[in-house]
Amino acid sequence: MSTIAGDLAGLPPPRLNLAVGLFDREDRTWAAVRQFRQRNLDLARCRFVVSREPSIFSPRALTQLSTEISLECISLNGLSIDQAWSRIVIAKALEAGATPALPDEATGDTAASILARQNQRLLQHLESGGGVLVVGLADEGQQRLVAELLLRLASVVFTHQLRAPSAPSTLGPTSTPGHGGHAAKSI
Repeated sequence: MSTIAGDLAGLPPPRLNLAVGLFDREDRTWAAVRQFRQRNLDLARCRFVVSREPSIFSPRALTQLSTEISLECISLNGLSIDQAWSRIVIAKALEAGATPALPDEATGDTAASILARQNQRLLQHLESGGGVLVVGLADEGQQRLVAELLLRLASVVFTHQLRAPSAPSTLGPTSTPGHGGHAAKSI
């Protein structure tokens, strides 16, 4: 009989590891993409987010970048500091493969309240025309590798972990509702 890792007693729940880089130069963004490619990192796990009217990244550069990694131009209208991290980082992590267990976790409301300084920095960066590269990674070793690379190229680097939701079959009668989903952990 085969077992799923999440079903094995005593093992920690799987995690989605994130590395987030704030970029304010086109050349450094391209250098990061080249470094990822050279290290055979899965570019499908990357999301690059800019405001709808980025002042740093030219339309031509963004078009070229979108051929390499997923690109999203977002509206900053109505985006509050409390929502910045959840709408940009947490939402991109969910697109990279995590699934929320509860509706409020999908918005990252809990994570946003914990990460107020990152929220403010992220929003200020987007307002000034910069871009945010969100990379979802399989393990902490990859996260460290990507974070080290980003430290040389990005203006700011954050790392973050999301706990993957528990499978419904692993929740027993003693499970506490709301504790099987994404718990934000700032590293």
